[in-house]
Amino acid sequence: MSSYTKAGGMGRKKDQLERMGAGFYYDRGGALYVDMAEFLAAHGVANTEAARGEAWQEIYRAFGPIEVFEICD
Repeated sequence: MSSYTKAGGMGRKKDQLERMGAGFYYDRGGALYVDMAEFLAAHGVANTEAARGEAWQEIYRAFGPIEVFEICD
């Protein structure tokens, strides 16, 4: 299964993105992407619905009112 997200009507594959850190990526246009499973694993957290919800809250708190797209493997 390929890693992609739909953003602005275009699919993005992880290999088309630049890595910022564990689970975080960006594209040439400056859009921000997160691979939540990768992010949680890097922090030793199980990939559960509760953990994902908490992580999204922290991401929004850290990055403010910007759009973040989720990608997955």
